[in-house]
Amino acid sequence: LKFRNRTGLLLDFPTDAQWEYACRAGNGGEHGTTWDALRPIAWSKINWQDDPALSANHPHEVGLLAPNDWGLYDTIGNVYEFVLEGKYTPDLKAPGTPLVDPTCTVNETVNKTQRIVLRGGSYNDDNLGWFKITTRKTSDNPWGSNAMFGFRLCAPAAIGY
Repeated sequence: LKFRNRTGLLLDFPTDAQWEYACRAGNGGEHGTTWDALRPIAWSKINWQDDPALSANHPHEVGLLAPNDWGLYDTIGNVYEFVLEGKYTPDLKAPGTPLVDPTCTVNETVNKTQRIVLRGGSYNDDNLGWFKITTRKTSDNPWGSNAMFGFRLCAPAAIGY
């Protein structure tokens, strides 16, 4: 809401569920479960260790690798992305729980001592697990100028009634 109030734009961070839905792009599975499957779509430490000419240890301009099935670039890899929920709830995806947008503490009320939810993996990761669509990372201090953190904005499907 702070972003909306300051800019007048109906944009926000996606919720955790919206982020995962967009990342999957209608596909129920993972993007890739091996480094060979991830290389064409996700910036990681493996890219730049394998081929320093291809990638250096820094975030990259969006759109240099292949998009997902909905044309969204860098949904995994490149930088961790903030989601609207401010605190990680471990039982968010408990077995048998319906897939709905969760309600959690939102970023505007989170103070700097609470853990923030980050999704998607970063250019500096070399653990395949961080690139799984279902993986959530948390940070105690994402508020500084860390190049591994970024964001994606979303807008309502229908603006104005």
